[in-house]
Amino acid sequence: MSDVELSQNVAGMALQTLVMKVEREHRQRRRTGLFEKMLSKYHQYRAKHRAVADIYHRDPEFQVFREGLKQREDQLECKIEELREKDEELVKVVSRNSELEVSLKPKEDELELSRG
Repeated sequence: MSDVELSQNVAGMALQTLVMKVEREHRQRRRTGLFEKMLSKYHQYRAKHRAVADIYHRDPEFQVFREGLKQREDQLECKIEELREKDEELVKVVSRNSELEVSLKPKEDELELSRG
């Protein structure tokens, strides 16, 4: 390889390095801009959320709404408990009926034999 070719190759590699450095800096600036934008949006939405939360906690109309929700939750819990009790009752009845069917089967067979 001659000195001219070597010089051209070194110049080409230097140019590639420079292009890669410029591209990397460009990507980094874009990322930084994007992250700054995301951070400002986050702060904006967080401030809005805090304002709404303050209104929700301080406004008496929302207090009535929260109490209504709590009352509804209590009603639903009572219904759930009632349904559980009814379910347990049904399971007991089905179990008792199964036992009766088992004891009734031999009697039905005996009745059929006496008829037949």
